[in-house]
Order: sequence, then structure tokens, then C-alpha cells
Amino acid sequence: MPKATHLHAVVCDWFDRPADGYDGVDHSAGDKPYRISAPASRRGELGVEVSTLTDAVDDRLRQVAVPSRTIRLGSEQEVQVGRGVKLSSNSWAELAQSTAVRGATWRVHFMTPTMFRTGQQSHLLPTPSLLLGGAARTWNLRSGQADIELPRDLDRHIHVTDLSLESAPIEVGGARLNGLIGYADFRCVSDGPAEAAATLFSFLPYVGVGSHKSRGLGCVDVEVRRRRPAA
Repeated sequence: MPKATHLHAVVCDWFDRPADGYDGVDHSAGDKPYRISAPASRRGELGVEVSTLTDAVDDRLRQVAVPSRTIRLGSEQEVQVGRGVKLSSNSWAELAQSTAVRGATWRVHFMTPTMFRTGQQSHLLPTPSLLLGGAARTWNLRSGQADIELPRDLDRHIHVTDLSLESAPIEVGGARLNGLIGYADFRCVSDGPAEAAATLFSFLPYVGVGSHKSRGLGCVDVEVRRRRPAA
């Protein structure tokens, strides 16, 4: 399997480099309009999952990810682009209509190593404010829908009710760090931020969570788990 850094470099270059009719993306931007998963092999074929957050980036992906196109990974290896498969799709308006179900729990599966940063500090525990804060900023920047304002004391309104997490070593920019993988359950215990939380939890699989999302970190899946009625 080729190095993740080589594959991510190719995909980032597709999006970051300007082209005719396409303005490109600032490579140093902290909030990019795309997310890339870590490389994985499925049925003997290597691939990555790419999430696009703007029409321009989505169109660009369709232009460059052409089946049978040859791409160079590093200085020696060449591979051919395979056929793209759409895994899911939602409009911003559809995500904005996500509704909170009373008593429901959002189970967030951390599919690739995940880490969070506040300033110069790294964090592993996925508190609600760390998990949803970044998603809210991206939502307000790109959705074109009503802004989402989360309360400063969000962790008092959304509780972690169960978790199964472990640390996983990762390498970012030549530095060896720790990320987390596993799952955590989140439940809204007050009505105030419930609707905003429902929208953001629905948005998480598209935007990812934590730091270095364009390098394959912070890919998540979200499962809504409804509380079983008492017997």
C-alpha cells in the first residue's frame, strides 16, 4: 500500500491547484471545503473517501477523478484511478431540517485516528464542545443556511453516556502523536441546543472532526440510537 502522505498529496493538489474556471483552495487554510479519509483497501482495490462541501469542489472532483487516469505516488509508484462510488449525499437544506428525537443518543464512530486542538494544546477526549464546535464554524461559513450558535456551556447540555475508545499512534508532519479510535455516545439532556445538535451530528460524517482532516484524520460515522421503551 502506498504511503498515505503520497495519496493525500495527490488529492489535495487536485483541489488546491487553480485551473481554468476553477479558483483552487488555499492549501494553508484551516477550514477546507473538502475532507479526505485515510487510504484503505476494499475488495483488493485501494481507495480513499472524499467529502466535498461546495459545488465548485464537487465539480472539480468529477473533472479530475477520471477512471483509468494514471497518477504518480511519490517518485516511483504509479497507479490508475478507479471508478468513483457515491456513498451518501445531502443538501445543506436537508441537513438543516434534521430533527432531534427526544431520548435519542448519537453514537459517533471514530473511523480513523482523531485528535483535537485548542490553541497549542492537543486533546484526545471528544467532549461535545470540541466535537461540535468545529462543525458549527464550518456550517456557518459554508452552508448558506441560518447560523448555528452553540451555548458556551454546551457540555452541560450534551452528555457522554457511553464510550469505547483507545489511543492509536499517528504521524503528522513527521511528528509522532496519539489519536483516538472507537465510539462515544452523546445525549442531549435539555431542549435548548437539541435542534442545533441534531443538524451538526448529521453533518459530522461530511465535515469530519478534530485536526488534520485533509490528512485522513477525524473521519466519523454517526448512528442515531433511540431509547427502548421500558418493559
